[in-house]
Amino acid sequence: LRKLEDVGFIFNGSKFKSKSVRLAELSILPDEKFEKQWEAKFQMFQAFKKKTGHCYVTKKYQPSAILSSWVQQQRQSYKLFQEGKDSPLCIARLRKLEDVGFIFNGSKFKSKSVRLAELSILPDEKFEKQWEAKFQMFQAFKKKTGHCYVTKKYQPSAILSSWVQQQRQSYKLFQEGKDSPLCIARLRKLEDV
Repeated sequence: LRKLEDVGFIFNGSKFKSKSVRLAELSILPDEKFEKQWEAKFQMFQAFKKKTGHCYVTKKYQPSAILSSWVQQQRQSYKLFQEGKDSPLCIARLRKLEDVGFIFNGSKFKSKSVRLAELSILPDEKFEKQWEAKFQMFQAFKKKTGHCYVTKKYQPSAILSSWVQQQRQSYKLFQEGKDSPLCIARLRKLEDV
């Protein structure tokens, strides 16, 4: 008995609820043919992310039904994995997906602005130029003052003050999952300041 315990023998195999967990824990790799297919689709996914700058592939992604289907399979596999049921999603695959920012729960994108942002649908060009001009004013403010706190009644520039208030309100709507003009790209720019 001690010899078995010393080598890590598992006496209670029922702790491994799903096949994927058992395989992952035992370091048994999936079938080579299927692993190559999975890797090829994973590379398609990485190319999608590189091209679009995000990881949100919708159920009806038109340019590639194959990629869309694969993403849905990964989400379903993840759900099964989380529930402890048989799943083709092993630990190694899960880590790879997590490392590139894979979105396992596509329903978390509730607001129209988030969906549009994640789908790389840019706001109207005119409004984008206006937003960008005010963003540059904001950057200049930070450079001059050393901070990002623009009060509601910032005297030197009512335009900047108003714009900052709009961004704060847009962020609040965004956080609540409501329609908001604050898309992911804008949010990242603001966070980077």
